Formats: sequence, structure tokens, C-alpha cells
Amino acid sequence: MGVVAELIGGTVWIFLAMTLYLLLKDVNKTAARATMVLAALGTGVMLLNAVFEFESLRAATGAVDLSALGTAGSNSVVMLLLDTQHSPAPSRRSGWSDTCSWSA
Repeated sequence: MGVVAELIGGTVWIFLAMTLYLLLKDVNKTAARATMVLAALGTGVMLLNAVFEFESLRAATGAVDLSALGTAGSNSVVMLLLDTQHSPAPSRRSGWSDTCSWSA
């Protein structure tokens, strides 16, 4: 249900940005375009987040065949997808940051 709500919210957000563009283009066309571009980028990020949430739910419920990875591998894939949804840098919790010299 949350994924559907995010899809509907993203659609409403784009239509709101288009309405604001139509209202503000006579005042300042550059600012109206910037508003439209930023709204589109934000909606894209939000919908990508919904994809990760949806795929982690599919993997957790068994809708995706992960039997080749075993139980531990299947659980790891689900946790990786959930970490990707909630954190901009899942590598910081998975131990990869110890091998990268550029990470903080």
C-alpha cells in the first residue's frame, strides 16, 4: 500500500509543479523552469526509492526466486535492498568503507 501511495504522491507532485509553472511563467520563466526541473528530479528519486521498497518486499515474500543464494544469501539481498531504500550510502554499514581510502 505504501508503494502505491508513493506513486500517487509522485504523480500529484508533478501535476502540482506543472500548475505552478503555468502560474509563474509570466512572472519569471527561468525560476518557473527551475521549479519544474527540481520537482521532476525529486519525483524521480522518490519513485526510485519506491522501486527499491517494492523489490525488497518481493524478495522478502518469495515472489523472486533466490533459492540459488541459500537462506543467508536471500536474507542478505533483502537487507541490501532495504538499506538502499533507507540510506544514501549502504556501503558504510556493510564493511566496504574499510577497503576504500576515499570514504569518510
